[in-house]
Amino acid sequence: MVILVVSSASPLDLALVVIVNRRAVAHQWFYPHLSTVNPPAWLTDYPLFINQLRVVFGDPDRIATAKREIEALSQTTSVANYLTQFHQLQMTLNWGEDAMAWFFYRGLKENVKDDLSHSGKPTDLETLIQRSLEIDNCIAERISEKKRTITWSANPTTMPVSNPPIAPTTVHPSSPSVRRAPLTTAGKLDLEEYKRRQTNNLCIYCASSEHVVTDCPIIKSKK
Repeated sequence: MVILVVSSASPLDLALVVIVNRRAVAHQWFYPHLSTVNPPAWLTDYPLFINQLRVVFGDPDRIATAKREIEALSQTTSVANYLTQFHQLQMTLNWGEDAMAWFFYRGLKENVKDDLSHSGKPTDLETLIQRSLEIDNCIAERISEKKRTITWSANPTTMPVSNPPIAPTTVHPSSPSVRRAPLTTAGKLDLEEYKRRQTNNLCIYCASSEHVVTDCPIIKSKK
């Protein structure tokens, strides 16, 4: 970049303070003009100087380049970033609002287009831009909420687990415990156990002291 500071003196006494970016191409182009007897007019005229820079170093067909770029332009991150690129091309092309609104909508992400279709797509460019920015911000906020939910689910807070109360065992007095008697290989009481029950007035069948064998509830339940 070149910066010229021109004094208010006559053209013959012009004082130029030149700061040149030390790139080789710019340096080689600019310095020879400083030593010429009749320097070009753009050395003392800032608008002419800027125009000359564009002629020498600019895109020779920037309109065609801008057309290609806007046709390929699409939203890849946020609408705000997409809008920055869009505005740069809009300034170069200087097309009508309808055409620019069409290109802006075409390059939006599908989820932004979906929300625009639900709420009604604006017809003017500025409203379309504002609605797209609002929708994109809402989508970004929702994505952030989902990430926080997933993180919480993966690391839930440990809650104390209470053991259910154990119901007490009810003992029914009418159901006497049955002592397993020693049996012979034929499945009958051996003689010693039989005598023991008889001597102690126990039920011959279940060994209970509460009844005799004729009143044994176990025998009755099997009939």
